[in-house]
Amino acid sequence: MNKKVILTLVFALSAFAQINAQSYIRFKIDTASITESTDSVSVIVEQYNADTSNFIALVAYDRAASTAVLDTDFTFSNRGFQIAPGETKSDTLKFRLKQDGRFEGTEYAVIKLKSVLRQQDVAEDSVFTLAIFDDDSFFVSFIGAGKSYIENDTVAVVRVTTNGIAPDSAVVRITLDLGNATRNVDYSFTDTTLIFAQGTDDTLGFRVTLYQDTIDEVNEQLNLNLTKVSGSAKTLYTTFTLTIVDDDAVINSIFDNKLSASAVSVYPNPFSGRLNISTELEINEVVLYNAQGQECLRQNSGIVIEAEKLQNLPAGNYILQLVSGDNSVRKNLIKVN
Repeated sequence: MNKKVILTLVFALSAFAQINAQSYIRFKIDTASITESTDSVSVIVEQYNADTSNFIALVAYDRAASTAVLDTDFTFSNRGFQIAPGETKSDTLKFRLKQDGRFEGTEYAVIKLKSVLRQQDVAEDSVFTLAIFDDDSFFVSFIGAGKSYIENDTVAVVRVTTNGIAPDSAVVRITLDLGNATRNVDYSFTDTTLIFAQGTDDTLGFRVTLYQDTIDEVNEQLNLNLTKVSGSAKTLYTTFTLTIVDDDAVINSIFDNKLSASAVSVYPNPFSGRLNISTELEINEVVLYNAQGQECLRQNSGIVIEAEKLQNLPAGNYILQLVSGDNSVRKNLIKVN
């Protein structure tokens, strides 16, 4: 074969190779693993442009294929690449992890590189999967360190929660640690056990009953403790201060001069129908207030409040004010249905 033929063949092969060369953009690796508490991780993106115009590719988050959520569990940079004609280069795509405090399984972020070139000889899109291993501990906790409740709320619901799906059954005990509120006078509470079943992500609550009185007093507190009984869970907020906000200043401002409480008796108490008043005093006015200090009934005199005047009142705590001349006396009553 003469030199002219050989040279022609070399040029032909070179032209054939150039025509069939494929542009590409691809991850150097297709998978990587990282723990959630790690700040960041980077992956190399390899690029080659065999075209005569700029090669442009975009980074796309595959929401459907991912269990990790963009901007919640992670973010990434360099969301686009541009490669000049004939250029071969490598760039870095950086992922930043977000520590969320949630106890959860391994999550996966699936990222695709999408070419915007129109040529048919462009290589298939590259896919990279980042496995994010959770390294948070599972814990059970009060929601916050305390909360205030108005005395006339009658019931305070205190909530206990977890930070994810329980890997096993978690059992905790809620106990009373007293405070300046008086048990069975200002409130009632019985120590209780809460169970978070394996595989659940729950918030559970328990009740503290609050007693409405008519004593104008400072706000009072009771303290609750949370201790683990069984399971692998850790604990976070283990003490909870429940503050009972007194609302009796409004009610007590209604009453001025007071007679001796022993000078008057009111029965039955609790009541559901008629009320009887027993006293040697001359009663000029009878007023019934609810626990919020709102007037529910008023009559000018009498030693009986008939049932039909009381039948529409809801069950609860009431205050009966009896006026004799310039003085008054009040009685705490309970309406039952």
